[in-house]
Amino acid sequence: MVLNKKDDQLASILESIKTFFNGTGVKFIQLDPNKPAFKNGEIMLQLTKLVHHSSSHPRFHIFYSRGGRGKFWARTFHREFKVHGFTAQMKRELNQHPIPKVDLRCQFPQEGENEAGELNEKIAVILSSALLRGMTKGNLLALLPYVSIENIRLIFPGIGNLFPGSESSLSTPMKDTGSPVYEEQPDQMVSPSTQAAFLPEWGADVYFDYQVVVPDSDTDPYLIFGSMVMKNTGRSDLIDPIICLQVNPTEGAQLKGQIVPPKMADTLAVQGFNGDSATGWRYLEDDWMKKVKERGEYWICPIQPLRIAPGEMESFSNFQLSVPKPEKGRTITIQGILFFKDGNFQVPTSNRITISF
Repeated sequence: MVLNKKDDQLASILESIKTFFNGTGVKFIQLDPNKPAFKNGEIMLQLTKLVHHSSSHPRFHIFYSRGGRGKFWARTFHREFKVHGFTAQMKRELNQHPIPKVDLRCQFPQEGENEAGELNEKIAVILSSALLRGMTKGNLLALLPYVSIENIRLIFPGIGNLFPGSESSLSTPMKDTGSPVYEEQPDQMVSPSTQAAFLPEWGADVYFDYQVVVPDSDTDPYLIFGSMVMKNTGRSDLIDPIICLQVNPTEGAQLKGQIVPPKMADTLAVQGFNGDSATGWRYLEDDWMKKVKERGEYWICPIQPLRIAPGEMESFSNFQLSVPKPEKGRTITIQGILFFKDGNFQVPTSNRITISF
C-alpha cells in the first residue's frame, strides 16, 4: 500500500485497515512512492489526499492499471463506495504494472476533527470490505472465520448487534421487516403460486431446539443436547449454509458431536444409508480450535453440498455442549448465525441457549 505523502488522515485509515485484517494472514507492506514498483502481491493500492475547500461532500476518483485484474479491482472499490452512498468515478487507466494497481484519489471537504474521524472510519470499512471481496473473488465466507465479530457486523450491517459485547438484538422481539400483511377475506382462496409471490426471495427461520441435563454432582458438567433447525421461508433455494456458534464466555462450553476436521471429512464422516456418500458436518478451517480459544467461535459447514428448497427444513442435529459449572452468578450464552449465498444473506437464530448459575 502506498501513501502519496505523509498525512495523518490517510495514516489513520491505513492503520484501521491493518487492524481489520489482523489474524487473517493478509500482509500489508507500506511502500515508498519514490521507489520502483513492487513486483509481488495481489494489489497495489495508492491513497492520494486532495482537500477541496468549496465541497461539502467527499468524492473519490479511482484510477487503475491496464489489464483485467486492474479493472476488476477498480470495479470492486467502485461497488463498495456506491453501496455506502459515496460518489466515486472510475477514471482513465494507468500504465501497466507488474501487479494490479489502483490509485484512489480522495477529495475531502474541510471538516472538524470529529467529522474527519467519522469519515476516516467509514472509508476504512469501505476499503477493507472491498479488499476482502476482491481477495476472495466475492466469496466473503472464505475469510469470515478469521475476521472478528465486530468487523463482520461492519461488513454485514443487517446482522445488527448479534453477539455479546453489546445489547443483543435477540434479547428483544424481532421487529417487522416490512413484509406485506394481508387481511383474510371470507370465501376467497389464494393459489400456491400467488402465495409464493408474496414471499421474499431470500428468507429463513432458524432456531435452537435443545434440552439441558442437570448433573447429579457439582463436579460433573451440565450437558446440552440440541439441534439448529433451518427452514427456508423464501422463494429461492438456500445453498451450503455455514454456521457460526459463539460461546460466551469463551471457556464456558465445549462443543461435541459428529463434527470432523476438514482433512478427515472423507474418512471419518457419518456415512449415508447407501454406505458410500459422506453426510454430516465438518469444521470450516483446519485451525478451528484456535478460533474457539481466541473468540469462542465454532465455524461449521456441511461435508457435501446442501441445498434447502423453499418450504423445506434441514438441521444441524444432535450436537452436544458440555458446560462446566462456573462460579455462582455467572451466565453461559450460546448464540448462532447462518450465512448463505456467498455471505450476502445472513440469519441469526431466533433464540439462544442460556444457562444462569
